Parts: sequence; structure tokens; C-alpha cells
Amino acid sequence: MDSVDKLDRVVVLINDMTVKGNTRIQKYGFLMHKLYSKELHGLNFYADWRPYLYGPYSEELKNDLEDCISQHLVTKFTSPTNTGREFSNYNLTTKGRMRLRKISGDYDIIKELYQKFTQLNKKPITSVLKDIYLAYPEYTVKSEIKESVMNDQI
Repeated sequence: MDSVDKLDRVVVLINDMTVKGNTRIQKYGFLMHKLYSKELHGLNFYADWRPYLYGPYSEELKNDLEDCISQHLVTKFTSPTNTGREFSNYNLTTKGRMRLRKISGDYDIIKELYQKFTQLNKKPITSVLKDIYLAYPEYTVKSEIKESVMNDQI
């Protein structure tokens, strides 16, 4: 696949899951970049990662996600937390799932990624963060929650 739309990256990232929260979607994008860039070479899977408040962050991913929402590829909805706050959830619309099926024909790894990230999606976000913080400490320098995550206090 030589030419892909940049929004296809978000479609592949969300896949057929409901991704719970902005932090989680950022971390999944980061892991795809770090672990699967070679397999997803045609998608140019985000390279603008920088340390931020909760670890690695991509402004480009944030912008693509907003574009996917405005183009009706992704639905955003909120859910309450146990502290009374709300966080955003994301899943593909019918239009987004049709696009995913089309992309899947060009990338055999997409089904494998779905299985891996579905398992990851079942883990608490603090567990996901801790794994990333341990593997990529250079992205924790601006984290506001590093101490709490590393000491299992969240």
C-alpha cells in the first residue's frame, strides 16, 4: 500500500474496540509506533512523540483523532469515573469500520494488533502506564503522575 490517508492511522489504532480515555489512546498510538512501525510502514505511524503530563504524547495523533470525529469515522462519548469526573471514549462508526475492513486487506498485522490491543484494553490504565514508564523512561520526565504510577498509588 503506497498511499494512505493519515486518518487511517487512527482507524487502525481504535480498530473494533472502545478505547477508554485520551491517555489510553495516546499510549496505544505510542506502542504501535514503538513496536509495530516496521509492519505498518505505509501508515507512517506517528513520530512526533514527546514527554508530557502522563508520559508519551503526540499532537499529530490528537489532531488526527479530532479530524476522524469531524469526518464521522470515530464516535466520541463520555463516561463518568468513580471520582465523579468524566472521560472520553472512542470507537469507530459504521463508516470507520468499513474503512478499517478496506485497510485490513493491505496489512495482515491488523488482526493481530486487534487481539493484542484488546487484551491491553482490559488492563487498568495505571498498569499500561507503568509498563510504558519502565520500558521508555525518557518519556516520563514531565509526567505528573509518575511517582503514583510507579508506586501503585493510583
